[in-house]
Amino acid sequence: MRRDDYDAAWAVCDVDSFSVTDAARVAREEGVALVWSNPCFEVWLTMHFDNCTAYVEDARRAEALLKRCLPHWDKANLRFGDFRNGVFEAARRAERLGPDPDNNPSSGVWRIIQAIKSTDADDFAQ
Repeated sequence: MRRDDYDAAWAVCDVDSFSVTDAARVAREEGVALVWSNPCFEVWLTMHFDNCTAYVEDARRAEALLKRCLPHWDKANLRFGDFRNGVFEAARRAERLGPDPDNNPSSGVWRIIQAIKSTDADDFAQ
């Protein structure tokens, strides 16, 4: 970004792993847009297949919910192809959950999808 190679930089953080206050301060200082998944990124991935509206205790529970939707899912081998067809539905579901990081569950990743769509609408037409 400092070399003008990018229009924007985003960071996606898990509430269960980072201090919200510290991450927000660093992101602001660095000019990075920050979004949260509460309690973790697996909530966002689950939304590609199903609504995720009930409180999620922790990352372990979020992983179990995702494995119900995608039994072969492996955190060490994330395959975009498994999620490609549900991106826009996940964004709609996540937007309806309310603000991240306060709500559990929540994910602000929908804002990244919205930014990409508005930047290059022809490539992301539905």
